[in-house]
Amino acid sequence: MQCPQCGSEQLLKNGVRQLKSGEPVQYYRCKVCQKRFDARAGTPMHRLRTPTAVVEIARQASSEGLGIRATGRVVSQARNSIRTWEARLATQAKQLSPPPR
Repeated sequence: MQCPQCGSEQLLKNGVRQLKSGEPVQYYRCKVCQKRFDARAGTPMHRLRTPTAVVEIARQASSEGLGIRATGRVVSQARNSIRTWEARLATQAKQLSPPPR
């Protein structure tokens, strides 16, 4: 793992935060720039309070053909939240895909 600020690999574990679901999120502190960040930094899940499992269920339901409103009802979330998650995941997929030839 690297520091998202300076790219250093000199990190110290610096606490664990629990999401409402009880899912632990590990925090780190960079020895070089002293910035504190969590294990989700640099991922689409960064700064989301929703548990990873709920986002995964919503993504699966959406890929199975459920609409945004139906997916929201399945996971008990607002449809705007579902749109935000889809946009974040689409941005990540676009960044990871190889360029066209």
